[in-house]
Amino acid sequence: MDIFEQCTIEASITPDQGYEGDTLVATGSPFSRAYDTLITVGGERAEITSVDRSQCTKCDTCRADKGCGGCKSACADCIETITFVLPEAAAGETTLRVSNAFGSTEAIPFTVLTADTGSTDTSDTGPPDPSDTATDTSP
Repeated sequence: MDIFEQCTIEASITPDQGYEGDTLVATGSPFSRAYDTLITVGGERAEITSVDRSQCTKCDTCRADKGCGGCKSACADCIETITFVLPEAAAGETTLRVSNAFGSTEAIPFTVLTADTGSTDTSDTGPPDPSDTATDTSP
């Protein structure tokens, strides 16, 4: 049986809430490539649009030599982001997870918002509604 080390991925999501179809960004480390990256929100798979890594050559060399640990200084300049589309998921408080070839994150708190279906229709170009009055409090 092969034994290998799994890293704990560190990630934060900006913003930490969103609507289905929103494009969000995860920042953290260690990230890999889009083809081996999975983000789930409330158990639903998100569409990964990109995994971007810049200034990561020293970091990658260190990780190849040392695995998950011991590369903090070598990875200090490395900037890693994942851009993804929020999938359809149950509205409310949930969790988000990032997994890739290195390992996975702990559950990250996330809020899935729903569209406000009770909003006023602003496309009405007719006369003002007499029941819609405002009180002028100016002197």
